[in-house]
Amino acid sequence: ALVLALGVYVVLRSLRYFLDPNSHPTWRQLTRYGSDVPVTLNAITRDLKAHGRTLGTVSLGAQWFVRPGLKYSVMRLEDVVWLYKNVITQKKYGITINTIYSAMFFDKYGTEINVTASETVVNELLISVHERAPWAATTMTTELQRTWKRERQYFLDSIEARRRSWTTDNS
Repeated sequence: ALVLALGVYVVLRSLRYFLDPNSHPTWRQLTRYGSDVPVTLNAITRDLKAHGRTLGTVSLGAQWFVRPGLKYSVMRLEDVVWLYKNVITQKKYGITINTIYSAMFFDKYGTEINVTASETVVNELLISVHERAPWAATTMTTELQRTWKRERQYFLDSIEARRRSWTTDNS
């Protein structure tokens, strides 16, 4: 009965997205870049075709960062405000049995993209995004995390000041 109820829920939700594409989470996410979502999708496609490279499961262009899949996410690189490497070490009886590497990305809208991959891919992805968004914060500290969660506007204002300073110094 539970499986049947879950199946009915998935079918109804899919039908809702089919009848009203504007209600789909990906569509809603893309509306922040302009009300004409097909134009935005076209811009992303052009950018990825002209400048795109794939790192792990992520496509990275000159202006856009796309993680396809079940949790499809898109981020405009000029909106990236924070990126860092997250390492989780799993131990058993004091012996490391597994290490998980993730690249974490946050934009000014609060979108978070977490990419888990090999350490090499994670490092290359972080370097590539940082080259395109050099103003972004690049470390994970409890202070930055607290500021991000409790004083988001202050965090964003400080990153915007860094962006203006970087733009002035490099123009």
